[in-house]
Amino acid sequence: MHILKRVFTSMSQRGVENTIILALSVALFTYGIGSIPPKLHHFEEWIDMQFHFLSDGWGAFWREYSQFGTNDTNAAVRSPLWLLLIGLSSKLFSDPLIAHRLPSTLLVALAPVLLAEITRRFYRKDMALFVGLAAVGSQHLMFLGRIGGYVAPTTTLLLFIMLCAMSVAWENSRKAWIPLGIGFMLMPMMYSTIRYMSLMAPLIIGLEFLRSAEFRRRHILPLVVSLAVLGGYMSIFVRDNLLITAVNFFRARGEQHLLTEEMIRATEQAGQSSLIDRMIEVATTKGSENIQRIVPLYWKDGQRFFDWYYPWLYHSMHKVITVLFLAGFAVAAIRSWRSPRYALWPLWSLLGWVPLLVTTGITNNRMLNGLPADLFLATLGLMVPYDIISRLVGPRLTIIPQVMMIGALAYYIHFSFDRLIVDCLQQCR
Repeated sequence: MHILKRVFTSMSQRGVENTIILALSVALFTYGIGSIPPKLHHFEEWIDMQFHFLSDGWGAFWREYSQFGTNDTNAAVRSPLWLLLIGLSSKLFSDPLIAHRLPSTLLVALAPVLLAEITRRFYRKDMALFVGLAAVGSQHLMFLGRIGGYVAPTTTLLLFIMLCAMSVAWENSRKAWIPLGIGFMLMPMMYSTIRYMSLMAPLIIGLEFLRSAEFRRRHILPLVVSLAVLGGYMSIFVRDNLLITAVNFFRARGEQHLLTEEMIRATEQAGQSSLIDRMIEVATTKGSENIQRIVPLYWKDGQRFFDWYYPWLYHSMHKVITVLFLAGFAVAAIRSWRSPRYALWPLWSLLGWVPLLVTTGITNNRMLNGLPADLFLATLGLMVPYDIISRLVGPRLTIIPQVMMIGALAYYIHFSFDRLIVDCLQQCR
């Protein structure tokens, strides 16, 4: 115990905060992971596609890698990355359900840490712990992370890509190009929504290229090398012509109606103008249907912040969080005039909805990658009373607003965990 105390007290504040966030994430996300029946949610049907691969060894891995494409079908859940992770997990755990779920759960547990790290390094150090705790209490991360598959870890990968891109652009780091390239190489194996959202990363770097000649001189070589390596890597996934492959990369097994392989082929003879007209028609019809669902998801039903598969879990707390989100949205918009970095979060939040307007419907897994921005903005809204109280009590009594903030977030985490996990386990028995 004395050794643990010495290690803990010798850690920096950053290390202590990240350790607390990670420990809570792992503990809450893995609680009762083997107690939920495998057919509780339709994503668990994908587990049947993976069980027989666990006994096939490396042969299955290489066979699947050679055939893997970017078109996001249910079979793509057998991506080489997941075959490798689940295969390693199965060596440690005899229960196939736990072996299937644990890699996803542990990867998702890193998402709150990455969100806190982004906040600490590029925004507010005193907000990092709070935004990390807000992510720990996210029912969507808890739920989707516990059922296995590659949907929820996509959020972790997106946050990793964004952290690396921010390090390149805002810390002028050349070393960050290497993990950034690795993140983009993993992207084709992940849920398709990251393929829209990760476009923010080159946008951040591109703006720095336009703004600073010194930045261009320092990073032009890493950029060229990264593009060459990624271009060669992505050529592996070309199964048809380049345009059809690009369409398949974004369309998500037909859920996305704006641009499809069938539409491309049908309009090859008709010309580009016909394709644009068709895209406008789809965007108008599907967009008008789905856009009407956005506001109720925040205010009426609370499904943006709380899980929607269990109606007995709904609670008026979602209205409080929505008010904080709107306050944070306004604060970020105002601060972006002096610090343009804050504009990223409102844009991130809005971008999370754009591809959903032309899909078959809005679901929590499809809107998951916009959640980090909404949690950041809600926490930023919560920082408004925190800052006011801090000014009132003075620097000697800052412990007072800190305890109040941690108490509020602790209640939120307890509520989310108790309603989703404990109630769910009781209902399943």
